[in-house]
This record gives sequence, structure tokens and C-alpha cells, in this order.
Amino acid sequence: GQKRQLGMIKGCAGRLLDLVTNIMEMAKCEKIEASGAQLGDKKPVNMMDLVDEVIGMTEMAIDKSGRHLVNSSVMLVNDMCTGELPMVIGDSYKITQL
Repeated sequence: GQKRQLGMIKGCAGRLLDLVTNIMEMAKCEKIEASGAQLGDKKPVNMMDLVDEVIGMTEMAIDKSGRHLVNSSVMLVNDMCTGELPMVIGDSYKITQL
């Protein structure tokens, strides 16, 4: 219901902020590339949780005119078994942007 929608809005707002931050980091990265420094928050990422989150965000996504991007007759389903996706080291926000 509304609680889930508010959670999705909060998540999208956070991702938008992260996108802007990432663009700024990319510009900064060009300047410090020669020094070998690395940017990004790399930690263990549960891919199953990320897939579920992306599906939820996609289901709630709308275009500029307010229409849902996913047709109501289409049902997005995560049918991956828990053991199929490994934990990976990475930046969860950047992974969901992909």
C-alpha cells in the first residue's frame, strides 16, 4: 500500500542523489586517475535482494505523463533460487543503476 510506495519514493530519491554524486565522482575520477586512487563504496552485495528491489522499482516506475512503464498485464517475477546468485563485492547503488 502507501507504506510500500513511500518506501519506493524514498529509495528512488536516494538513487537520484547517488546518480548525481556518481556523475560528480566520475569527473573527479578523471582528475585523479593517474594517482591510482579508487572511488566507490565496495562491500558484500546480496544480489537476490537487489533483484527484488529492482523489480519493485520497475513495477512502480512511471513516465513523464504519469503512465506506468510496465503494462498491467505483465507480471515481473524473480524466479531465481536463493542459492543461484552469489554474494558479490561491489557498490549496490551502482549495480542497480545498471
